[in-house]
Amino acid sequence: MGEKCPSASKGSTTSLGSDSVKDNCYKTDFGVAPPDYLTAFQAQARALAQEPEVVLLGFHTFAPLTAAALDALEARHQCTFCPALRQFYQQTNGLQLRWIFKNNPAYHPQQHPPHQSNRPPVAWDYATQAYRAEEGCLLLLPLEELLATALPPVWSDAPIQLGGKPYTPLEFYGALRPLDLFSAYDSMGLLLRGSEPPLVVLREEEGAWAAETAVLSFEQYLHFLHASLGHAVRRREWLGTLPLLDLPHCRAFWSISRMKLARRFPLADQPARPTPQVQTSAMQQKAAQQTPIASDAWQNLVAAHHTFLEAGGRGGQWSIVVLQGRTLGIYQSEHQGAGQQALLDLQRLDKGIDLQGLYLPYSSWCGASLKGRDWSDADLTGSLLVDAQLERAIFAEANLENVDFSRANLRGASFVNANLTGADFEGCDLTGADFRGAVLLGSRFKGAHLNRVLP
Repeated sequence: MGEKCPSASKGSTTSLGSDSVKDNCYKTDFGVAPPDYLTAFQAQARALAQEPEVVLLGFHTFAPLTAAALDALEARHQCTFCPALRQFYQQTNGLQLRWIFKNNPAYHPQQHPPHQSNRPPVAWDYATQAYRAEEGCLLLLPLEELLATALPPVWSDAPIQLGGKPYTPLEFYGALRPLDLFSAYDSMGLLLRGSEPPLVVLREEEGAWAAETAVLSFEQYLHFLHASLGHAVRRREWLGTLPLLDLPHCRAFWSISRMKLARRFPLADQPARPTPQVQTSAMQQKAAQQTPIASDAWQNLVAAHHTFLEAGGRGGQWSIVVLQGRTLGIYQSEHQGAGQQALLDLQRLDKGIDLQGLYLPYSSWCGASLKGRDWSDADLTGSLLVDAQLERAIFAEANLENVDFSRANLRGASFVNANLTGADFEGCDLTGADFRGAVLLGSRFKGAHLNRVLP
């Protein structure tokens, strides 16, 4: 594959389609009988071009193949095309879609000008020649070039089982063709299977099949590309975790609004791990019914924890266990000195207890009832607040480094200017939370609810 786009001379077009098409790319799906792939991707490109925080870098379609040309290619390469592949290439012989967020650190207006109809397509190996930081990259090769390109051999002596058929490595990699060269590290390959329809597989940086990821039909891959907006950076992870054809779920987590949040809140566009055994609501209700810890008992508890820290208790590791639907923290450290660690799981504090400026790192508050409390300037480094009730809590200026908030209720909570380095918010309800000025380096927000947050 050379530096020039080989199909550009075969009637390429950069039109984004008629304005009369209803083009909400987050709701539009392919049509039926036959699927209108071209119109759907045109609508998606138009919607991306209209996003104020996105730059559409390129969108190109190409002169379609005829049914006779497809028949000839099948005969020449002794393979069988599925209906979806035939339909797609009869609408466009290849497809290029590239886009980038304006707040991407790699974005520069001069280096990333918006798409213009007179700008030629990029080379098909554009993304493989250097690392590209743009979020969206979809480069579906022209069919003739795809079929004629033999991929470099991959050394392996391990047999391969795919689609109910065993392959030797020589057979498998000899039948693999480049389909979508979206990254310098990974790409998608089309596995030709003679009289059987082809399959789409993920290829790793060295060209080996990523066996732990989903294997798709050509039709499924087109649906996945459309639902995911051609996102390149995390395509590998999603193909390894996403339930096959769970397109509504896919579309929700790959929406532009979700991805914009993920630029500020890391991993927010990915689903949380399933935790069906954890009964978060039941924990919070039980804690709310507990007799509050009184002020004098609280003072003794804090003093004992400070002694624990001074005797070498800081710096250990937490493990979470689930017993009868409730989470508990197990702390592992080399500490064998004096004092006693503050373990406040399923507890409730007296409202007269002042938490502002509290110094209680490496404490545990699993499922605790702490609604509306003010933790301003507190230091809870390395603590557990998983499954806790923290609605409208105030953590302004607090040090919350490496705190685990997983599944906590943090609706309306304030983290203004807080240090959240390494904090874990997986599965948290953060609706209406305020993160202005917060440090989020290394923090994680997988599956968090981030409606109306202030970033």
